[in-house]
Amino acid sequence: MASLDRLPMLESQCRGYEGPISAAIYLPLLTERNEGGSGNGGDDARMGVEDNGALSNSWRLQQLGSYPHDIGYGDEKPSLTAGAAIAATLDELMLKEHGDKIRSAREMVQALSSRVEALRFNGVPMCELTLMLFAERTADSQIAAIMPTNALRNAAGVAVRTALAAMLDADLGVSSSFNSMIKNASWIEYLMEETHASPPALCVLPAYEANPQLDDVTANRISDLALAGSKLDLIALWANATVKVFHVDGCRSCHRPINHVLWTRTQVPYEVDFHRNFEPWGILSRFQDPGYDERFRGWAFDKIQHVESLANLGDFRFVILPDVWTLHRPHPKVAIATLHRQVSEKEKNGGTVNLFLKVIQLKDGRTGTVYKHYMSYVGSLIRRERSMLSVGGGYQPQLNPQLVYCKSVLPWWNVLPNTQS
Repeated sequence: MASLDRLPMLESQCRGYEGPISAAIYLPLLTERNEGGSGNGGDDARMGVEDNGALSNSWRLQQLGSYPHDIGYGDEKPSLTAGAAIAATLDELMLKEHGDKIRSAREMVQALSSRVEALRFNGVPMCELTLMLFAERTADSQIAAIMPTNALRNAAGVAVRTALAAMLDADLGVSSSFNSMIKNASWIEYLMEETHASPPALCVLPAYEANPQLDDVTANRISDLALAGSKLDLIALWANATVKVFHVDGCRSCHRPINHVLWTRTQVPYEVDFHRNFEPWGILSRFQDPGYDERFRGWAFDKIQHVESLANLGDFRFVILPDVWTLHRPHPKVAIATLHRQVSEKEKNGGTVNLFLKVIQLKDGRTGTVYKHYMSYVGSLIRRERSMLSVGGGYQPQLNPQLVYCKSVLPWWNVLPNTQS
């Protein structure tokens, strides 16, 4: 999943990787409040979050197009909207209110698709890219600035047709060794065995990033070196602190279970125990993925929730792959992340950060900044999930009904896992 400003990063991810990539692109559409609302784009929606315990806006994502191919066969083009009549009405309404913005977004997405296809046609190693553009109408400027990350991850997953799926964000690059390994029949056979075993495994790609203290030009150059080079090259960059374990300064527990020191010394896969707040990226069987809980928006507990579901609902094992890795590419942080993570005051200034510093009052009388209420909301969600998982049942990730319906009718979701290549 990605926003429009991350399309260049998605293109970078696509370069050099000759496998399929499915991506959901997010387009927020701010509209005027028209049913007795205050028009200030914030208070009512945030109060609704506290009342109903779900960010229901993520259920109103409208698919605006798929590039280069519409998902489906023949004239049937499934959409993440309940019913063709509703889809047509929403399309008409959005085009009337936001036609220029939608057309501009479509042109950007189509341009990327056409560029990738042209390069592939001319023999340049590029991914097989499926792009889907999703819009969300909202009168709440804060909601528009908090991407429905988990809903978009689920949407991107719908288009996956291979037996295995690597759940990666657009700002991640994969090592050049990954492209080599996917052509290795023995390696793929090993992944199939691990991911379809009982219990199944999430095969983890260790994550790194260029040292956040580097300037952007240097960080991008180092990122390219770390991805294109060998494992020994990466180890050397890590040894001199040019690259670091991803987000190690902000959340040491998020990737600590991987044991990166052990990873540098081994050439064989190894298994690690699950720990709370573990949030690795990895490869799994798409048929065994419970999906991402769509009540989580933004960048707080969104992936952690998914990994905890794998560990507790699916009894997943976590197998660390020794020969491939991923690296987070540098980019400006989104507004909500600048508040959630430890960043400089310079990064916190300007932009949409001020949207989250606005003080609002909830229906129950509590006051605080939008950011405070957002963190209270996601905190209560993860606590409820953990409480339900601890007693051995009752919790399932919340998926939108359109997603569930699409999976029930799309032909590639209605085959036996062991019949797919």
